[in-house]
Amino acid sequence: MANACPNLVLEAKAKLGVLGFGRGVAVSSSCLHTAKPVEVPEIGCGHCHEFLDFSVGNDPSPS
Repeated sequence: MANACPNLVLEAKAKLGVLGFGRGVAVSSSCLHTAKPVEVPEIGCGHCHEFLDFSVGNDPSPS
């Protein structure tokens, strides 16, 4: 199952087996935002939904 990112595109192609026996499906995935292939569709490209960088603690600015 792939993730719910709207930029993720899945493409499926039907493949014949060796000597025409058997069938299979080859699935590839890519990202519309980065225009690159996605290796693990369940995780995504890693760029569309990057986590915010923040720190927890006292505010270093004087009040």
